[in-house]
Amino acid sequence: MLKIAFTGPESTGKTTLAAQMAEEFSTIWVPEYAREYLTELNGPYTQNDILEIADMQWETMEFVSRSSLPYIFFDTDMLVIKVWNIYKYGNCPAEIEERWRHQEMDLYFLCGTDNAWEDDPLREHPEERDQLFSLYKKELLSSERPFVELWGSIPERLEEAMGMVMQMRR
Repeated sequence: MLKIAFTGPESTGKTTLAAQMAEEFSTIWVPEYAREYLTELNGPYTQNDILEIADMQWETMEFVSRSSLPYIFFDTDMLVIKVWNIYKYGNCPAEIEERWRHQEMDLYFLCGTDNAWEDDPLREHPEERDQLFSLYKKELLSSERPFVELWGSIPERLEEAMGMVMQMRR
């Protein structure tokens, strides 16, 4: 099984790409649980809420990873939750750090910020996407995780991601 995560700042195409890749490869994708949680919360969140989100995201990721599917695509991962904590609160809880250390993906697609920002009530940082991108890249490099940066339009990103995944199966 190949496990592939889309990561990076808000509004960079992670959800769209994960869903399209799952469709192209006739498999499943794991959505970002934070969307569901924060929509139901319907108000300000705390760092404890992010811990709850991380718990559910981790459980879902672990559950689907036990399947026999040839591919699974993840719309988010523990890196997103780690960077979110660092950026918003200046620290990251040990539980999330630990999960990030143990998270295993075959490939990360780090989505670039050259696409247009799409407003969404759950998104917070339209002006800080480049700064956030740098944090993601720094974490991926320092943890020596395999990753590819995706730039360009969504169709261009999809084409590059599909090519990389097909290459991995050879």
